[in-house]
Amino acid sequence: MRAYCISDNVDTQTGLRLAGIEGVVLHEKEEILKTLQEKQKIHPLPSSL
Repeated sequence: MRAYCISDNVDTQTGLRLAGIEGVVLHEKEEILKTLQEKQKIHPLPSSL
């Protein structure tokens, strides 16, 4: 299983990082969409979803 946290809350990101899940804290819609596109290029979702 792969997980990556995109959050607007530092506490959420910190807690998940302590659990071993990488992530970023973003607040702007453009930043979020750009990050989602980048992550999907690296790890595309299966077509069965």
